Amino acid sequence: MLLLLLTVPKPNDYLWAQEGCYGVAEDENAAAKSLNCANNSPNSTSPKYYLHQYYTTTPDNYENVPIRTIRLNIHIIRRGDLSGNFQDTPADLAFLTSIIDGTEGINERFQALSIPTRTQPCVCGTECYIPDSRIRFALKGIYFHESDDNYINGSLDFYANNSVNPDKELNIFIHGNQPDASGVFNIGAGTNILGGTIDNNGTVDQQALSANIRIYAKNYSHAYLNGTINTVSICHNLAHELGHALGLLHTYEPTCCHESNNPITKDFLTDVFGTGSSGCPNDAWHQFEGGIGCTIPVGEPHSCSNNLVGQSWQGGHYLSPQQLGRIHRNMHLMRIRRYVEDCNQSSIPWEIAQNELWDFDIRMFEDIIVKPGATLTITCAVRMPRDARIVVERGAKLIVDGGLITNACENERWQGIEVWGNTTPTGRSHQQIFNNAEPDLLAATDYVNVSLLPDDPVMVVLINEAKIEN
Repeated sequence: MLLLLLTVPKPNDYLWAQEGCYGVAEDENAAAKSLNCANNSPNSTSPKYYLHQYYTTTPDNYENVPIRTIRLNIHIIRRGDLSGNFQDTPADLAFLTSIIDGTEGINERFQALSIPTRTQPCVCGTECYIPDSRIRFALKGIYFHESDDNYINGSLDFYANNSVNPDKELNIFIHGNQPDASGVFNIGAGTNILGGTIDNNGTVDQQALSANIRIYAKNYSHAYLNGTINTVSICHNLAHELGHALGLLHTYEPTCCHESNNPITKDFLTDVFGTGSSGCPNDAWHQFEGGIGCTIPVGEPHSCSNNLVGQSWQGGHYLSPQQLGRIHRNMHLMRIRRYVEDCNQSSIPWEIAQNELWDFDIRMFEDIIVKPGATLTITCAVRMPRDARIVVERGAKLIVDGGLITNACENERWQGIEVWGNTTPTGRSHQQIFNNAEPDLLAATDYVNVSLLPDDPVMVVLINEAKIEN
């Protein structure tokens, strides 16, 4: 076994009811800003990993996806005299906790997805239903605030000053009660950063209203005080909004922020809308719901669905395989990943079987294995889970070119880089590799460009101030 470690000096207002849609690629810390994170440089592998189809699972193997738990805080905004919203009492605290962990609460909805009322079998056949999203939520704290000025609508300063651990925990602000013009107290919610979608060029939409995701809600306490039916609606409403935070847009229109209905769009959901072919027509928009039921205009040959981010979200919480694929892609690449609590990992490794350039910031939930004959080049940041390894098999190469490999979880250690050899090596020696180099005329230290055969020694190359930390 030959391990080459080479270090070369560096050369010379928030929005109600989703009135805007934004997707944000992760730039997790200041250190990442100095890395070569090109995202879609000519040889980048990012287009493959940016597609939600790459992460889509099936009913037979969804349990191999590790459960990812999102940390949440709930904030209650009351009037200055403490009225008009939930109170700091055992009963109200128990109810707020039940929104997350109780019967029909958020976790139950994401753990036991609804059986779909409407699918696209021309896309997913008999595999259109994944029972469990593998997403969970952990309530870390409930906080009370008194502010007449922010009781109905909060200012950005108010949210920024009162968010708790905003880089690690998603903060939900529940405002007070206010009827509409007809006197009805409609529950509602909004998200300041929506989406997590990829545009038609395969790049990430960089717009954002804020550095951290927040959710805002109103009229929840009025619903709570008026019976269990409205209480269930609170859980539906918040689950719908969390769907936006996870990267999903509305599956209906007209609305401010709906999915694209263009089949050539990179993030187009064929298992929701169809492919657009003659045998699988694009039937967006198919949802014409009104309220809890399904009101279809006369003459429209459409039907409604019980999709979590559909108009009739009160009727169910189905998510398609491609929607789930997008959510789990975003756990690797998008801002929502910063709120993941667990540092567990999948038993299925992420295998690199051909040359790949990672010029994008990615959080891993599994081992990385570089297979013989393949080269993985890292120029941006790779964040590894607890107990995970990067395995470089014989005849493979790992190049960290000004990039960073670090831990994904605070105060946790990953297990480093493991290089493989043979007890009775039969491959070429260092001298033989460069005597027969491909391409010809390589310098005897050009480890970056030299080609390896499957039984050659492993090469791990660190250049341009590459950094590996634990």
